[in-house]
Amino acid sequence: MPQWSGSNHTGEAMPEIASYRAGTFCWADLCTVDVEAAKRFYGNLLGWTMEEAPMPDGGPYTMTRIRGKDVAGLYAM
Repeated sequence: MPQWSGSNHTGEAMPEIASYRAGTFCWADLCTVDVEAAKRFYGNLLGWTMEEAPMPDGGPYTMTRIRGKDVAGLYAM
């Protein structure tokens, strides 16, 4: 399966990457002022599902998943 990136995405599903070379980007956290809009946008764009969990210092942390596997985190500024 080809390496996925925004510049060469050809419409195939977001692939599962099982391992990374040292120094390779492998996790994303999105801090946003509009969590609900971001959840709708990325859910529709990438097919992510969302699950919220409480954070010790306040608001929820949203775990984003595809095919049941964690792919990124999302939280409010």
